[in-house]
Amino acid sequence: MPNDATHLLKQKQFGLRTINVATDLKQVHALFAKGMAFYSNPLPVQSPLRQMWEAYIPMSIAKDLSNIHQVYLQSGGGFWVVVDLNTMSNDIVGCVGCEPLTGGTCELRRMSVSPTVRRRGLGSLLVRVVEEFAAKHRFTELILSTGSIMAPARGLYERNGFQQYNYEPSESKAMMEANEEFGIVHFRKPITAEKGRWMWSKL
Repeated sequence: MPNDATHLLKQKQFGLRTINVATDLKQVHALFAKGMAFYSNPLPVQSPLRQMWEAYIPMSIAKDLSNIHQVYLQSGGGFWVVVDLNTMSNDIVGCVGCEPLTGGTCELRRMSVSPTVRRRGLGSLLVRVVEEFAAKHRFTELILSTGSIMAPARGLYERNGFQQYNYEPSESKAMMEANEEFGIVHFRKPITAEKGRWMWSKL
């Protein structure tokens, strides 16, 4: 029986496929925006951190998430969506991208899972999708970055074998005056082989 991420997703009543840029962008943008807002919504409206985070969402959508074909697919990377097979229209409930860099390194980017299906192992499975892709295309290292505000995401990456190697603290004067702390957390993980340890670990 196969043990790859696609098979495991099907077992959980979800399907995985490469993004269809012509039809999926609207749903992917909405999913990303909702997933990111999940972390800032608990903060007070006047919070400088919340305002910074809310400005980051449309900026990200306008940047690479509106140019998925060029940034991910055309460059030799990938971008996948997870669909809920229990819905009439197979709603998109997860996404993740892999962008090739230099020196055998690729970057896991824009991973998002709908709050409606969280805590069902989809985050770990999406990480596995990118790792399998990286191994098959002979990358040697996978990196990613996330915000310090995203504690659940940081825990997910650590559970999946990523190690933090850098932290960039914010130098925002407004945040300092509000006694708010924020930084960008950088993680990395070596890609060992096509049939690596990620394919057999328990979720």
